[in-house]
Amino acid sequence: MKKLPSLLLAALLATNAAFAKTTETDWCTIETPDAWPADQPLPVTVTLKGEVPDGVLAACHLHWMKRDAFGGMLSWHPNRPPAPRAQNVFNHPPPPPPPRLPPPLPLAPPPRGVALFFFV
Repeated sequence: MKKLPSLLLAALLATNAAFAKTTETDWCTIETPDAWPADQPLPVTVTLKGEVPDGVLAACHLHWMKRDAFGGMLSWHPNRPPAPRAQNVFNHPPPPPPPRLPPPLPLAPPPRGVALFFFV
């Protein structure tokens, strides 16, 4: 199966355009919401401007970043045949909630009495 390398660029542009509504390139238009509630799916719409050769597949990957480095993959869609000159919508599910920390261990009970010993 053939893959169009620039379709990968759509995923990168979509994640970088998370605060923009529309990103135009010479071969596609990428639309994302202005804001994304963390408990809602994230729709990424990619509209290809030209014809798509037979056998070309599209995929959309959502990555997250650390402050100074790549963090990892948050969500992905498997390859599928894109619709030329039509909206190709990729709905990314909301991220899983952060793991819950176990409750803190209880402190040792206070002593019931105090014994003082004096040695002379």
